[in-house]
Amino acid sequence: MKKPGPGSETTAIEGVPASDVLYFEMDHTAWVCVRPSGTEPKIKIYFGVSADTSAQSLEELTRLKSGVMSVVEPLLAG
Repeated sequence: MKKPGPGSETTAIEGVPASDVLYFEMDHTAWVCVRPSGTEPKIKIYFGVSADTSAQSLEELTRLKSGVMSVVEPLLAG
């Protein structure tokens, strides 16, 4: 896994093996992980959130997914 470093450089996360994964830590204890499938020609996107209640987690997850997909879907369309 790589985590963005200063400028355009990347730095390895200590103790985690290097791989073709982009891991983004967001505000509000949320994260997004993007990686290629190992067996199929597709990209996999994982989301994670943490909140005080299940309802708040679902709301944050919905908002996070919507924001990420609004960027990703136009890239995949053309």
